[in-house]
Amino acid sequence: DVHEQEPLPLDHPLYKFKNVILTPHTGSASWEARTKMAEIVAKNLIAFAEGKIPPTLVNKEVVNVRKPGFKQ
Repeated sequence: DVHEQEPLPLDHPLYKFKNVILTPHTGSASWEARTKMAEIVAKNLIAFAEGKIPPTLVNKEVVNVRKPGFKQ
């Protein structure tokens, strides 16, 4: 998860749990993860350029604000 302050202070309650692993934002810093992220970005950009809704769009309410694509 993302925390308001990173890294968490050493006295943060989460450090007391033995079944919790805390990592900085390097958790996705593997070749496989970065390759997958690049593929997702490429698919989203292609969909947008074709005037389609990007497949991983989370805030779908923005579709009513502006149509996907470069032409208006």
